[in-house]
Amino acid sequence: MARDLMHDIMEQVIEEVVVEDIRNRVPDEKLDEKLSQDNISRAYKNLIEKASDDSLETIENMMYEKVLEERACADILRSCLFK
Repeated sequence: MARDLMHDIMEQVIEEVVVEDIRNRVPDEKLDEKLSQDNISRAYKNLIEKASDDSLETIENMMYEKVLEERACADILRSCLFK
């Protein structure tokens, strides 16, 4: 599973780097240059940062929902106890 995930990530990174050039039929020499270590590293870093940001946002949203649920439960409990 981890291998599949890494494969998907690398595939997405490579597509991000060269997909537009492939569509525009850029010569192979230019594609090789685009696929240099620097470009791949930059695209990989950007993808990982985006995934990290998305994960943090998801965690924050889950925590916020949990707080709201706990407040609602506390309100219900209070209303039942103090009737």
